[in-house]
Amino acid sequence: MMNRYAMTDTQSELCALAEKYADAYDKLNKRFTDVPAKEIVYGRGGVCFRRGPFFPGVLDLFIGNASRGRIVANPRKPESCDWRFYLSDGQLVASERYEDGRVSEREFILREEKREIGLSFTLPEHFPPELFFVSLCQYDDAGKLVSYSALLARVTVFWEEWYEYWGDGLIDRAYYRETIATHGTGSQSSHRLLHDENGIVTAYESENGHVYEVQRGKQRRI
Repeated sequence: MMNRYAMTDTQSELCALAEKYADAYDKLNKRFTDVPAKEIVYGRGGVCFRRGPFFPGVLDLFIGNASRGRIVANPRKPESCDWRFYLSDGQLVASERYEDGRVSEREFILREEKREIGLSFTLPEHFPPELFFVSLCQYDDAGKLVSYSALLARVTVFWEEWYEYWGDGLIDRAYYRETIATHGTGSQSSHRLLHDENGIVTAYESENGHVYEVQRGKQRRI
């Protein structure tokens, strides 16, 4: 793993969370199962992004062949869906990834003040659960998402998004950074979001000034 002092504060925090919760699956799962009356929502697609349709970031806008997927209302065959989401009081508390008819990954979502922590475990058939992905969302006093950061723990790869907002609450510019800690390499970029009169993102401007249309299925108000 990369030297802690070379990391950003957010990257160091993600590593600390990974160490803290590495062996916490049983405790987290018990806490989850002890909470009654959860609403269940299903989803398809979006397997390139954690949580699929509930992915909190905006990176999907800029990747041509990847999407967040979609919510499926009242599926006739729930086992054919890619995702199962659990909500309590309207807030996402857990998600499950389905492959070949079984749960292959389970994410627990913890909230504390202005932060939201996601802890994703793989669930192999013949081995113990393993924490492989940690995410951290930071919110401001108004509840707007300030940043979304994540760690792929197995290979120590970081993804970080952070945002600048207009006064009306819409995102003006989104920044993205990827760091491969084991190699000490990475990249960073930014995009300015272009909205229509309803606040829907229809295009974005890259750092070199080129404007690209956002695929219609990805357009949304952010």
